[in-house]
Amino acid sequence: FEPTVDRLKDKIGESVDLPASNNAFTHGGKYYAVADGAGAIHFFSTETDEQARKPLTGHDDTVFGLAFSTNNKLVSGGADETVRLWDVDASKEVRRYAADNHQLVRSVAISPDEHMIVAGYEDGTMRRWDADTGKPLGQLMTGHTRGVGALTFTPDGTRIVSGSDDKSLRVWDSATGQPVGDPLTGHSGAVYGVAVSPDGKEIASGSFDKTVRVWNAATL
Repeated sequence: FEPTVDRLKDKIGESVDLPASNNAFTHGGKYYAVADGAGAIHFFSTETDEQARKPLTGHDDTVFGLAFSTNNKLVSGGADETVRLWDVDASKEVRRYAADNHQLVRSVAISPDEHMIVAGYEDGTMRRWDADTGKPLGQLMTGHTRGVGALTFTPDGTRIVSGSDDKSLRVWDSATGQPVGDPLTGHSGAVYGVAVSPDGKEIASGSFDKTVRVWNAATL
């Protein structure tokens, strides 16, 4: 199953840009979420392709990043410079995390234990929060020179992997926010997707250069 641009345009009635970080599948794979150009987040069944639940509304501008937790929480971030945590089952916003550097939010991720949220910004910086209290953790994470369009945690939650318009990937210590090793370079276009294998040994990246690369995470 793959959500396509034409299919989503028919259902949402808004301009949709795929592939991008403004769509996400639940961990169980029963439905997927996609954001429209007005900031609403829609849910569709992967079996029937029909609307699975009512949309979530609250963002007042385009949503660029979506990420599900293992327990069906959803994190979103976008052009309104906010990151939000939603209880999907209850269809309500749980908490809001303000971007203190007044930057568009390009990507988001939530740790496997659901206690940490990270966002990537248009200016290449990143921010971590305590998901339970909303308190920022440490300083802004710096290293990328252009927008951070992709984020994920490793399965054990100890590392964050980021992909950027600067064509590189970076690995970070999630506890300290400090980089681990050198940037991963090789793509000739912006990196818009990153994923880590279940055993944490490999990182996959997708780029606008039309390639997918697999990296050995064990050497980092």
